[in-house]
Amino acid sequence: MTVIAYRDGVLASDSRITSGKDFLEGDSCTKIYRLSDGSVVGLAGDNHNGLLLLEALREASTGDIRTLPKGPFKKAEALLVSPRRKVFMYSGGWYDDKHMQGYYAIGSGSIVALGAMDAGATAVEAVKIGIKRSVFCGGRVQKLEI
Repeated sequence: MTVIAYRDGVLASDSRITSGKDFLEGDSCTKIYRLSDGSVVGLAGDNHNGLLLLEALREASTGDIRTLPKGPFKKAEALLVSPRRKVFMYSGGWYDDKHMQGYYAIGSGSIVALGAMDAGATAVEAVKIGIKRSVFCGGRVQKLEI
């Protein structure tokens, strides 16, 4: 399970990886990545599906990400931020940020993280609070800046 948050040019995540709802695999999983075009992406949901999505993003041309096939990574969630800070969320398809508030979170700790950012927390602070309050989030905080 996961908490990934974005605000003001910073994408942050926890590093816990679990299997099912009751098995902790470890606290050293990388969940955020920089793509060759300078975009950053955070992955949540099924880890295998997330890595398939990451591979597809890395292989994609500079075209529209919304044209990527949906099939092999349907159980993944993603938060992608372009170098120009345009935000896209993936959950069975790509959605842009036209209806969002300027900060974003995905994963099992997202409700806690969004509440923290509602109160003014940074992305890193929101992930720390997600780790503190969600039993499925943990490990160290990772961050990438745009």
